[in-house]
Amino acid sequence: MKLLVTALDYDGTIARGDVLDPSVRKAIAAARTGGIVVLLVTGRILTELQRVAGDLHFVDGVIAENGAVMHFPESGRTSTLAPTVPDGFLVELRRRRIPFTAGQCLIDVDANEAPRLLDVIRTLELPLVLIFNGGRVMVAAQGVSKASGLRVAVETLRLSARNVGGRRRRERSGAPANRRSRRRRRMGQQELAGQRRRRSQRQRTSGDWLNTFGGTTSRAG
Repeated sequence: MKLLVTALDYDGTIARGDVLDPSVRKAIAAARTGGIVVLLVTGRILTELQRVAGDLHFVDGVIAENGAVMHFPESGRTSTLAPTVPDGFLVELRRRRIPFTAGQCLIDVDANEAPRLLDVIRTLELPLVLIFNGGRVMVAAQGVSKASGLRVAVETLRLSARNVGGRRRRERSGAPANRRSRRRRRMGQQELAGQRRRRSQRQRTSGDWLNTFGGTTSRAG
């Protein structure tokens, strides 16, 4: 199998202390020039990633919020792959004075707040899970992971999961994939056409790496 797509994690893989190494940026550019689609897969909230990494045009696509948000920098298109954070949940967090940062489909909180978060989720009977990442914990919908988001992005670009390779910071077990929609397929055709216009020749090597992406989840209830 030939390598068509490489998937890279951000923190601890291509960036240290929020900063992307210039040599890594050059390597990514060389891979794209050689015809490889480069996707960034991260648990970060998209706006936070843009704050530390810039406009993200150094990659072809981004799967943010631990698989819940898909973004294509060239076209500026962003799609949510999971339910948005319930308003009632945010209201209750504010009422209990639990500090958090909210994305479109995920909230980021200090891991020490996990017991209180679980209590809110159980009280409101919400289908949410906790995803631990070092000293932070993310709250997102069940069944969403970096793996599921990556699969949707690859399908959107009308590529095969068997042609995906990459590097990531080591994490643990994953969650099932999301189903693709006709709208995503149409968007993928447009994105892929734009990439083909930029690159006339493709040189690829073999690899199969998709299923290594995942996350540790803690279910409420």
